Amino acid sequence: VTILTTRPRVPADARDIMGPVGGPAGRGLTVPPLGEGMRKGLPDDRKHKHRPPMWDSNLHGEPGGRFKPKAASRSAAGAVNEPVDPDAAWACEDALKKMRNAVAKRREQHRREIDVVAAAFVAHAGGPAHPGKCDRAQFRAAWASLGVKDLSDEEVAAVFSRVGVDSNGLMPCDVFTRALAMGAGRAAGMEAIKKGPFIDAKDADFLGKVTYPQCRRGVCTPTEWLASAKEITRRSASEPAASLALDFVNGLPGASTGNALKVTPCGKIVYYVAALGVVYDRTTHRQRFFAGHDDDVRSIAQHPDGYTFATGQDGAKPSALVWSCRMEARDPVDLPCAQLARVADAEGYMRSFVALAFDATGDVLVAMGSDNRHTATLWAWRNKRDQAPLASVPTIQGVVPAVWGVAVNPRAHVSAKHRPRDGSPDPSKTGEFITFGDKHVKVWRKDKTSGIWGGKLASFSDTKAFGVNSAVYLPVKGEDKAPRVLAGTSDGRLAIFDLRANKLVKLIRAHEDLGRAPSKRKPGLANTKGIRALLLLEEANMLVTGGVDGRVITWALTDDSDDVIGKVDEIVLQSPMGPGAPPPMIRSLAVAVEPEPDVEEPASEMSTGTKNGTDVTAKVGAAEEGNGKKARTGPVKFYVGTDQCDLWEVTATSVRILIAGSGSALNDVAWNPTVPHVCATIGEDGWVKLWNAEKRAQFAVRDLGAGVSATKSSGGGKSLHFSPDGKLLAAGLGDGRVVVMDARSLARLAEAQAGGGGLRNPAVGVDHKPGGRVAAVKFSPDSTLLACAGADRSVHVFANVDGRFAPTATCAGHSTTVVALDWTEDSRILRSVCANHEMLHWSAPSGKPFKGDIRDFNWHTHNSPVGFPVMGVWEEGKAGPRHINSVDRSSARGHVVAGDDAGIVRLLHYPCVARGAGSARFRGHSSHVSAVRFSADDAWVASTGSVDNSLLVWRVRGMKGTRDVNGPIA
Repeated sequence: VTILTTRPRVPADARDIMGPVGGPAGRGLTVPPLGEGMRKGLPDDRKHKHRPPMWDSNLHGEPGGRFKPKAASRSAAGAVNEPVDPDAAWACEDALKKMRNAVAKRREQHRREIDVVAAAFVAHAGGPAHPGKCDRAQFRAAWASLGVKDLSDEEVAAVFSRVGVDSNGLMPCDVFTRALAMGAGRAAGMEAIKKGPFIDAKDADFLGKVTYPQCRRGVCTPTEWLASAKEITRRSASEPAASLALDFVNGLPGASTGNALKVTPCGKIVYYVAALGVVYDRTTHRQRFFAGHDDDVRSIAQHPDGYTFATGQDGAKPSALVWSCRMEARDPVDLPCAQLARVADAEGYMRSFVALAFDATGDVLVAMGSDNRHTATLWAWRNKRDQAPLASVPTIQGVVPAVWGVAVNPRAHVSAKHRPRDGSPDPSKTGEFITFGDKHVKVWRKDKTSGIWGGKLASFSDTKAFGVNSAVYLPVKGEDKAPRVLAGTSDGRLAIFDLRANKLVKLIRAHEDLGRAPSKRKPGLANTKGIRALLLLEEANMLVTGGVDGRVITWALTDDSDDVIGKVDEIVLQSPMGPGAPPPMIRSLAVAVEPEPDVEEPASEMSTGTKNGTDVTAKVGAAEEGNGKKARTGPVKFYVGTDQCDLWEVTATSVRILIAGSGSALNDVAWNPTVPHVCATIGEDGWVKLWNAEKRAQFAVRDLGAGVSATKSSGGGKSLHFSPDGKLLAAGLGDGRVVVMDARSLARLAEAQAGGGGLRNPAVGVDHKPGGRVAAVKFSPDSTLLACAGADRSVHVFANVDGRFAPTATCAGHSTTVVALDWTEDSRILRSVCANHEMLHWSAPSGKPFKGDIRDFNWHTHNSPVGFPVMGVWEEGKAGPRHINSVDRSSARGHVVAGDDAGIVRLLHYPCVARGAGSARFRGHSSHVSAVRFSADDAWVASTGSVDNSLLVWRVRGMKGTRDVNGPIA
């Protein structure tokens, strides 16, 4: 990369202003036109690599001060110390403002303002020893003659540092007057320009403007950058020693097509969420993880040994990974699960493995693809030498997804032996499995002679065809009896199919119909029908079903296990959000049969959160009598996964929500600055939820009433932020509203439209002026101002006056949606960044555009995805730079986290200014990371997914001594 040192360009009017200026006899000062010495191109002019704008080395001599830096000082820990006084930037801006105001008052006809400044310097500066230059005393005297008599030593020093001085500390008068005439923005445009972040420490020896594709306007190096440029760039390029350890995942798959819950023989609950396999121990309330996936996990199957699992994922070449959760007593509690095998679609046309099943031996894995032909593949997963499937069977041609699940006959299995070299089939074993889904059940059998798999659709007899959500082989007793399959239908009935006759033989009404199911014409309609989970308790000769009506029903089977007698028990779940809320829709179900407990079960009601400031509970309904009720053989515990991504523990007498989740996309997360282990999330459903990271629990909720719209762009929650004093929580919604709540109780305090009007007490009235979605909200560091911005391309500033928020300014200038906001530490400047990555700066509370130099300001937060301190977080992808959705700087200002569209959370050094900066990469999300944030004490990192609907909480490890590593950028 070549450092460009182009000649400055100044408008003609500025050159004319800086012509010769007369003065008293013997004290005349001639100011040459700009660039006169530069245009000569003398060798001496090219010797100085770093030069202030409008500086002519032949005329002004060698620049000194910050343009000739000393070696960077180092702290005891080896970190670069902070070389810049954060107040110096404001001192310079305040001084320049005073000077411009004084000159404006002395405007005269036929005499330009800048001529007045030049005349003042002629009268009070220069001299035989240093013609055309001034020291600080002469500078102060010149401005005193113009009426500016209150320049402080700090302000004068800041101006000298910004404009530039020679080796003797003297400032050329003509350079200063030209800079004053053009303003900060035009003067900065005359600095040297460099393309792209720094390649290495040598490349960082640069002062000027840096442009890179992701930032629309480019960024400037800080004033004192050279003092620590090499040290900061070396650190930025290295991978941080600190790391993130996934502590807890809040959420379950709430929209899975199959049963996502499994239970190990030792009682651990296993499921998948996002790109993770999760093993949950309810006794310790801890989780272990399998993190081998790199895309959305769609299915899970349990091996006959009970400890081995297979999970299938999406992808260009979808794959299924087999892993084990078995661990020894001496292993650490957070030991990752070990991967055993990986099978993948080498052709890449299946899109996803939407269903998986092991055969009775556990040697063969059946995987259902999501291609147009819904191909089922059979894999000898233990064979590491041959990764080709044993068989590839197209099952049905239909609109994807037409096949929702697969079940293998436990009394028949396929061979896992290697195929003979001549390619002939292996007739030593038989096999059978069924596929089911949209209006079909299809039986697949392997021919003993040819080894070819053939399928046959089961007849629905005289019944109208229905969808099948779940199915299980009945353990039919008797050699002469035909095998049977019990299926849970999409309309809430149980269906029994005779596989010898390949037809439906019985329908049983099971679960209630609470409404209409989605259709191709109305795909957005909520599904309130169907049996989504169906489990067989073979030893107890019972069956358990879970439906979208919120009921868990236990059924008794006949002695031959070929038919259903009737209900044994029925448990009705009620919503934890209040009696008026619909029941939770059951998507997954697992059963654990335990011996009689030694202690009494907990009470049947348990507080799970708050709604409208009051406690709410989840309850168990009473069991229904009659219908062939059978005596219970022992207490049965159910684990239920709901459409709201919650994990419930249900028994006949109690219910408990073990893990709370979100039933919609999570768009933002924020940490309470005064209670560092508490964070809040907001989702597309308009619910705000508070979480305790230490207890790994959700403890309060609030419905803001935004809801999920048909397009998901005008409704729902979009943004969150706590006030720095920890008392308030502001939420931006998709319908343009901004709601301010109490940070502890989530009680509403104020509300209004972002597009106009003040935030008024709901008891008085609410402003209903339409507005675009509010994509960013941010309190000022002193908690007196609230900024909100979004799709209306404006930033709205509200003042907090005794709990009432009144509009003070509207800042307009962006060309698209504003996505990030940041305040300076003194609450005087607000930075806004739009989706086009254009940065604009505003004075507060006036809301006027700030036209000064912002390179040295001390920012309270850094959530902007662009800027000089984060230009190295962008990494090149296969099709260009991977999009960064969220960025956050640690409170210690030594690290930064970034979340991208690939589902990766990266930890980097801050400032991050090196191209291809070293990073620690952590995968847990399956795709789009909507937000990532450090806690106030840097002990935690929270990340949210807008596709996987999950909240991931990470522990920060090894982050020590970072408070000494601020660098020259705040």
